[in-house]
Amino acid sequence: MRKISVTKVGIIAAISFFLSACAQVADSKDQSQFEQIVSETIRPIMEENNVPGMAVAVTVQGKRYFFNYGVASKESRQKVTQDTIFEIGSVSKTFTATLASYAQVSGTLSLLDNASKYLPALVDSSFNKISLLNLGTYTAGGLPLQFPENVNDQQEMIAYYPTFRTSI
Repeated sequence: MRKISVTKVGIIAAISFFLSACAQVADSKDQSQFEQIVSETIRPIMEENNVPGMAVAVTVQGKRYFFNYGVASKESRQKVTQDTIFEIGSVSKTFTATLASYAQVSGTLSLLDNASKYLPALVDSSFNKISLLNLGTYTAGGLPLQFPENVNDQQEMIAYYPTFRTSI
């Protein structure tokens, strides 16, 4: 079993407190109080984890709030804005799985469909036999963990896919 550090438990607790406080403040429509709660929650997390910059976006009752902290680049000292693009790494898998599950439940797609149904350019590749569920659970057999460095856009990605064979 994986151990969870005290720091991570603290971050989770702080975020839980933050979200409940946000909901209460949103009811009172007090933007400055909302900003204070976000800052009191985020700044200590950034300091403790040596995070140079962070953007927080929260939607409460249909209203969007953006709070930006620190710098996007230590070198250029460019400030974080609501348009700053962050690499989110593996957490994107959570977002993708959530959206795919929602699409399955709402009938927009089936996880049993082949990937080529949604990207027809893959019909003549191994992806014509790989389901979305295979992709989502990484059970397609033989898929690489990363794209090669020379694959930089969608056209190169489509050209790359037929070059390998899966075990499915």
